[in-house]
Amino acid sequence: MKKNETGDRLKALARQLRTAKLDAAVLDRRDDYYYYTGYTGSDAVAVVAKSGKVWLITDMRYREEAEKTAPGCEVVMWKRGFGSFVGGMLKKLRARRIGFI
Repeated sequence: MKKNETGDRLKALARQLRTAKLDAAVLDRRDDYYYYTGYTGSDAVAVVAKSGKVWLITDMRYREEAEKTAPGCEVVMWKRGFGSFVGGMLKKLRARRIGFI
């Protein structure tokens, strides 16, 4: 998948978030995060802020693959509980209205 293709999709998603008055979206299905980021691996979640910034959260086993296949994302390795890590990230973003895709 081409970087500009996923970049266009992410820009469109960020616009949709702003229109829907959402602060962020969480993409936890493999098909969805692949469509928006290009990441081909498993065990991941993408967090997309209304600003268009994207974090791809996965574990150390998939770091290299994530960095290669999702160049428009900041790749973050989760620690100590996947769900609480994602929740902590959303809290840091001050995301109150969150969409789940």
